[in-house]
Amino acid sequence: ALLGGLAAGLGLAWLASSLGLGPAFGQFLLIALVVLLAVVVLRWLLRPRAPATAPRNSYAFQGAGGSGVATIPSAYFPENVGNDASARPWEQGASTTAAGAAQGVVIGSALNGKPGDWSVPAGFDVESFLKVAKSNFIHLQAAWDKADMVTLRSMMTDEMLAEISAQLAERERLSSGEPNLTEVQMLQAQLLGIEDLGGEYMASVEFSGMVREDRHSGPSPFREVWNMTKPRDGSRGWLVAGVQALQ
Repeated sequence: ALLGGLAAGLGLAWLASSLGLGPAFGQFLLIALVVLLAVVVLRWLLRPRAPATAPRNSYAFQGAGGSGVATIPSAYFPENVGNDASARPWEQGASTTAAGAAQGVVIGSALNGKPGDWSVPAGFDVESFLKVAKSNFIHLQAAWDKADMVTLRSMMTDEMLAEISAQLAERERLSSGEPNLTEVQMLQAQLLGIEDLGGEYMASVEFSGMVREDRHSGPSPFREVWNMTKPRDGSRGWLVAGVQALQ
């Protein structure tokens, strides 16, 4: 369109010259046309753009707990609703002993603490821990889909719950009325390590697999790290404290 406009301007200049209006008038027409085109292009560039619609975030806890860094929860308050040890199946079959055990699998620098502080303690029942962790991963995804605050509160720290509540409120605001769907079709888990934070332990588990978030499309891969904390005195079980999306 721009080339066509210039060509038309040159044609007008030729026409003006052939009609005896002189080259000066032809140049005036050409300049006026160029200025008009510049104004049109400028208005097009400065036109208001519609705000981008927030993407549907059906998958639970994407990016919750901080960007690239594990969230360390504040002090645990046992009087908070839902924070009782009996509400947490994380505890079954898993116990944290040997605080000063030898170093094992080391976590990368994306997580808090020095690399040497992260390990899998000797004698830790990794198999049972991961079995329960995978079960609770699916359980929490279902709670996220249904906005089940009772279940979410019973299985995560207060800080994590606050972030999830904000995500759920935003999801409700942007919802089209269609129920949320997170269908876990394949799930793998790996215990990356456990850090002794002094008053509590933090375990980091990498989950990966395939999930389907739309009834009209196929599954898609995911990979993320969940960080869970537990007091050293065993007053409660493991709570989800942060999630770092890797894929």
